[in-house]
Amino acid sequence: MDIQKLRGEIDGIDKQMLELFQRRMHMAAGIAEYKRENNLPVRAPAREREILSRVGDAAEPEMETYARTMFSSMLDLSRAYQASLLTGETELSRRIRQALENTPKLFPTRGVVA
Repeated sequence: MDIQKLRGEIDGIDKQMLELFQRRMHMAAGIAEYKRENNLPVRAPAREREILSRVGDAAEPEMETYARTMFSSMLDLSRAYQASLLTGETELSRRIRQALENTPKLFPTRGVVA
């Protein structure tokens, strides 16, 4: 099999993965709404451990670490998306805002004349 054919196969798989990823993220939006209605936190560590364990068990042995890493990244993205839907603020933007709020002001608020 030549490289162009292999890359074509990968492109097709990537398209399917994108479609499935988007479906998953739409489901995550539904989960976020449920969490809002029931006053639940975005992060669910027990559920995440369950998913990663199931993925690790189902993956081929040589793919286990890679599969767990991929799903861990998807869980991170899902949490960030849910947080943005619930608060309008992502984890990163929250950290930046907190850093700015807790950083001493370096410039004087009024002019000093020598």
